[in-house]
Amino acid sequence: MGVRATVKGVWERLAGVEAAAGDAIMGDRKTAMLPSILSPYQGGRAGQNALPKPTPANLRKFAETPVVRRAINVVKDKIASMDWQVRVRRGYDVATVVDAQARMNVLRRCLEEPNVSDSFRVLWEQVLEDLLVGGFGTVEMEATGDPLRPFHLWAVDGATIQIDSTWDGDPEKPRFAQATGGWAGRAWFHCGMTS
Repeated sequence: MGVRATVKGVWERLAGVEAAAGDAIMGDRKTAMLPSILSPYQGGRAGQNALPKPTPANLRKFAETPVVRRAINVVKDKIASMDWQVRVRRGYDVATVVDAQARMNVLRRCLEEPNVSDSFRVLWEQVLEDLLVGGFGTVEMEATGDPLRPFHLWAVDGATIQIDSTWDGDPEKPRFAQATGGWAGRAWFHCGMTS
């Protein structure tokens, strides 16, 4: 046996090729114990095609295929084009709420023009896209201090939002972070509000 065949045999053993051929009845292992980075790409075997994991990048690539894109656009357009209104919640009387009509007008104005560059539809189409593609639609809300426009809304790439696993439930501590490049490049959030 040559060096090439020996190295190939060792590599296949490490990658789990022999383990995959094991018999379940005999109790042989069928998985590789090494990280996938060390195993060569096997591709699909006859009748078995392995699918990539649904990472945000893979989901976004998949969302650009014609059939999936059409389905996303149909749902997104129907939701984004729906008529909406601001009303006093059921169970409350407009007459009993102080300045109810003025507050509803301010809220409607803020939602119609959530920031200086987006309309309601533009903002929510971005959020719905992320929501439908990967389940991670995210909006940032920032207080302005202006009583006529108390907040701004911006669409955020939801794939960059991470949950702080060490959060202990304290609302004063950050719960989420937006990964923008390494630990130093993180923006921390308190339960939906920026810190």
